[in-house]
Amino acid sequence: MKRTLFLLTLAALFALPAIGQRDETLFSKAGRGGLFGSPITEYFNFPEGPGTSTGGGGALLAGDFFFGGYGLVSVDYATRLFENRFRTLDISHAGLWVGYTPLLHKVVHPFFSVKAGWGEVHARPTDSPLAGPSFNDRIFVLTPEAGIELNVFRWFRIAGTLTWRQVHDLDATPLLREDDLTGLGGTLTLRFGFFGRNKYGASCRD
Repeated sequence: MKRTLFLLTLAALFALPAIGQRDETLFSKAGRGGLFGSPITEYFNFPEGPGTSTGGGGALLAGDFFFGGYGLVSVDYATRLFENRFRTLDISHAGLWVGYTPLLHKVVHPFFSVKAGWGEVHARPTDSPLAGPSFNDRIFVLTPEAGIELNVFRWFRIAGTLTWRQVHDLDATPLLREDDLTGLGGTLTLRFGFFGRNKYGASCRD
């Protein structure tokens, strides 16, 4: 009995320094958790004119990483685009959204993410006899981005990034190629939510 009590006491003494400490893991050295919702606006400057997509997303925080989903729909991809080949051109896609935001407790910090989603292109060509019929085609879209984020309040952040949108599997018509919808752009992301605590145990600062 005395030996058992001695071993238990010894184990407790070794455990005391660990009280209040947090495990460091591959995905989180900060012990941070939380969630957010986010309006998103993407802007692409094609050679034929600007194109904009809007939508939103949401994710759960796991340390400096976040994991969630998004959805985007094109706005005003109109007749002026693509040498007036189309009367209307609509693009929509949704899927997974994964990001990395190191130094989240700093007022200004890096912001990296990748969106990978599935969607559709719907196009109605002009009335030209050479234009062909309207069509729909399924697509896969991969969009990595990198930039900076500003902590406005504890519950609100603004991120501005450069993006590269890569469109795959578009083959419904010779009037529109994957390269026509692929290119460099910019994204404005507003994040509202609870962003957890930093590694010192305090709430993330403004």
